[in-house]
Parts: sequence; structure tokens; C-alpha cells
Amino acid sequence: KGWIVKDNIIKNIYCTGRTNVAEHGIHFWNGGENPLIERNILINNSRGIGLGLLGAGNGITGGIVRNNFIYSDIGQYDSGIGVEDTSGALIYHNSIYSARGVFNAPIDLRGTLTDSSVIVRNNLHQPAISVRGGATPTMSSNVLASSSMFVNLGNGDLHLVSTASSAIDQGVDVGVVQDIDGDIRPQGASHDVGADEFIGSVVSCTDN
Repeated sequence: KGWIVKDNIIKNIYCTGRTNVAEHGIHFWNGGENPLIERNILINNSRGIGLGLLGAGNGITGGIVRNNFIYSDIGQYDSGIGVEDTSGALIYHNSIYSARGVFNAPIDLRGTLTDSSVIVRNNLHQPAISVRGGATPTMSSNVLASSSMFVNLGNGDLHLVSTASSAIDQGVDVGVVQDIDGDIRPQGASHDVGADEFIGSVVSCTDN
């Protein structure tokens, strides 16, 4: 109950040469309550962050998943954030990108206990969010990403570039006041979608 998992880099948790998926990089299930999972970078894991698991008694209550970068370019990829038979979870301001995988869901919401109390907002994702198995989450202000929106996609650097107009200033206020780097939200007219709040170009100064 009440665990905090933040500021980690978690890479390469997958089964080589196999199509079945490995465990999550970060996982709370089986009656856990209210973990806070933030500012983590997860690269090339079969499953990134998991709250709950499908089946009686396997879910958790509550939990916040915010300001995480999740990137995958492996065939064994299943999902970036999985919420299964869990109530009350808040999934805010995550950047998740993958182009392939055995299932390939940036956010997978599953099970009848994953109800409207699960709120999914301001996430930047590729491909589409998956809702299945009777789940009925509350979702808004989530934006489908393209590869050109990020600084260095292949290295898992999902910071925004200046031309990412469909994400910059397109979010809603959900009470998240910092981004993955600790920069203050918002910087412009509104909150940016995803884990990074774009702060503009850095200008170098020299003495003359």
C-alpha cells in the first residue's frame, strides 16, 4: 500500500525468441492500494507498467501513473500501461510509443472492475488505446502520436519538439503541476499532452 516508484530506467524485460510476454517492468496487483508511479523511463519491455491483473482478487484499488516515458521496438511488446480489474486509478500525462508487438497497446484497459472511476487523460500514445473485457473507463484529451513529435524516438527520448502542435497546449488541467523533468506545468496557454511540458529552445549566450 502506498508504494512510490519514480525516476527509474527499466529496459529489456522480454523473452527472446518467444511470442509469450514477460512480466511488467513495474507491477502492482493482488489487492495492492494507491501506488504512485512517476517519472520513469521504460524501454523495450514486453509490458511496461501494470495495475492489477485480470481475474477475481487480482486487481488493486487506486493508484496514479503519471509523467512516464514508455517506448518499445520489439516484437514481444504487449502493452505500455495495463489496468486490469482495478478501480480508481488515474493515468495522466504519459508518453507511450510503439510500432509493433504481439498485442501492441499503449494503454490497455481491461475487465469489468475497471470502471468509470479509472480516469485516463492527457496521454500521448501510439497506437490506439485498447478498452476491452467490459472495461468502462473515463477518457479525454488523449492524443495519437506520430514519430516526428519526439526528440529521439529510437533512444526512447520522448521529449516534444517545437512542431508537436497536436500535443503542445492541448491538454486539460488534472492537477499535475510538473512534468517528467520537474518543469512546471503549464508553460503556455494550457497543459501539454504527454509526459513532457515543452519549454522552448535553449538559447546560448557568449561574452563579446
